[in-house]
Amino acid sequence: TKLMSLLSSLLEMAKSLMGISSVIPGALRFHPPALPGKLRSVSPGLWATEDEGLFGGFATAAGFLLERPEGNTFIYSSAHISRYFQHITELGGVRNIFLNHQDEASPHVMELAKQFSADIWVHKNEKNICEEKGTIPTQLFVESITKFNDDLTAFHTPGHTEGVVSYLWKNPQEGGCAYLFTGDTLISTEQESIEFILSFHSYQGNKEDLINSLKLLRDLESNILVPGLANGGKPLVAMTWTADDRSRVLNRLIESLK
Repeated sequence: TKLMSLLSSLLEMAKSLMGISSVIPGALRFHPPALPGKLRSVSPGLWATEDEGLFGGFATAAGFLLERPEGNTFIYSSAHISRYFQHITELGGVRNIFLNHQDEASPHVMELAKQFSADIWVHKNEKNICEEKGTIPTQLFVESITKFNDDLTAFHTPGHTEGVVSYLWKNPQEGGCAYLFTGDTLISTEQESIEFILSFHSYQGNKEDLINSLKLLRDLESNILVPGLANGGKPLVAMTWTADDRSRVLNRLIESLK
């Protein structure tokens, strides 16, 4: 059919635009939910929605809830967010919703914001297109670095799109274990390695911006990488990495862009 042909072409285009993959030793798989309507426990204070298929099964994604004393934060998005409202209420609701970039904008984000009177944060460069997709931001990232107390920091990391924002969270329930949420800047592969996506939009990506963003992510002290997508229809996994892993993996990706 025309639809299947379009999806097949889209898949091949995406594969051609991905970077060279680099293997990371440790994959952190998410525990299944105890009951329907419950978020999955990733670690103390960190929860994930069920995996959701995207692009005709080409990719898998999930949203994440961070428990924080100042008010919980939801990162990325979920098309089925309403099924988790009761559990999210039990966990203390949501104060802020952080989007990585324009692809996460949808009416479902507005649904979550309305349910919990939460602020929606996007980068100023993504504001207009997010509104076109049905998400009305209430707060904009305008600086290259935005800190939210001592545990959470937002970094402008353009390249995949102009307004990508990555997040570094030091989980207080794990002694400050640092989780790096990169969205689609870095994705996990079928082999549980790491790739980048430079271009998948009408905006064709910016190679120099992506190189600089990868350098920034390389130099951040993080213990666990939480990418925005897994490709090949595989379950989304987080990746544990050491400083040496981080340098090796991201330096290889940087070199592949030069």
